[in-house]
Amino acid sequence: MKKNIQKEILDKIKRGELKMKPRWQFEVKEKGKKGVALGTLILAAIAITTVIFFVREYEPWTLWELGEVGKQIVIEDFPYWWFLAGATMVVGSTAVIKNVGDNYKRSARDIWTMTIITTVVITTLVWLIWGLF
Repeated sequence: MKKNIQKEILDKIKRGELKMKPRWQFEVKEKGKKGVALGTLILAAIAITTVIFFVREYEPWTLWELGEVGKQIVIEDFPYWWFLAGATMVVGSTAVIKNVGDNYKRSARDIWTMTIITTVVITTLVWLIWGLF
């Protein structure tokens, strides 16, 4: 015999065995995830902006020509952790966005494209606001 799962669930709800969560809890959770993803992308944009600023300000390729001292400056002072943090934040926010709302239906390529475009736009806005261009 085939069980009618919908009927069983409705019967359990009517008897009080199952309690439905209010809709606002789901909405707050979804908005919170979106906020976390956007905040993470903003931090990633700031991290990437820091790396770009270092490259423009110190011009590592010219320091490299100074010999051992220039190489040492580039190796010791380049903000590797900022770059790594920015990349990690982009990956993390993509994972969060994938699990929000109806995004599970979208392809990974579409989500990555949306995340990278958003990061580039935010990075550009940070540059314009800070007057780095």
